[in-house]
Amino acid sequence: MHRRVNIAIGVLLALLLVVSCRPGNETSTTLLPVRTGNLYGYISRKGRTVLYPQYSRAGCFSGGVAVVATGPDRKWGYIDQAGHFVIKPEYVYATSFRDGIAFVVKEGGVPVAIDKNGVEQFQLPDVQSVETYSDGMAAYSVLGRSGELWGFLGKSGTPEILPQYNAVSYFSEGLC
Repeated sequence: MHRRVNIAIGVLLALLLVVSCRPGNETSTTLLPVRTGNLYGYISRKGRTVLYPQYSRAGCFSGGVAVVATGPDRKWGYIDQAGHFVIKPEYVYATSFRDGIAFVVKEGGVPVAIDKNGVEQFQLPDVQSVETYSDGMAAYSVLGRSGELWGFLGKSGTPEILPQYNAVSYFSEGLC
């Protein structure tokens, strides 16, 4: 019975991964992350292993790069589809690229927006947390008197919707 449950959970997780990396989505790629034991690698859509399991965490490819964590300290960086680091793993937090921007945080640092070359675009010194862009808006949070409040940043990092919500989701088709 437990084996059936584990298999069903594995199939469900695989389907969720395929949906999140589906064609037509910005994350669309020919490579999909797959977990083997405690490590992640990448397979082709036909199931062939392309990058052998070597990462402690792995995200979907977006625009030719994927966010991965490596080593015992699980520092995040970005690889190309050949498995070469294009942005070295030096971050304690990193998002996938969306709209050409990813958010990263170094140990003891503040959230920073970078481009696919690792070049800093802007910093968010008063921001507690930030998520990937979706529909041109990125959710971000600050600590307010009543706790964590969420708002949204535009493409240049300027607040478009000031922090006022206890929780938010992603924008899609102009709505959140």
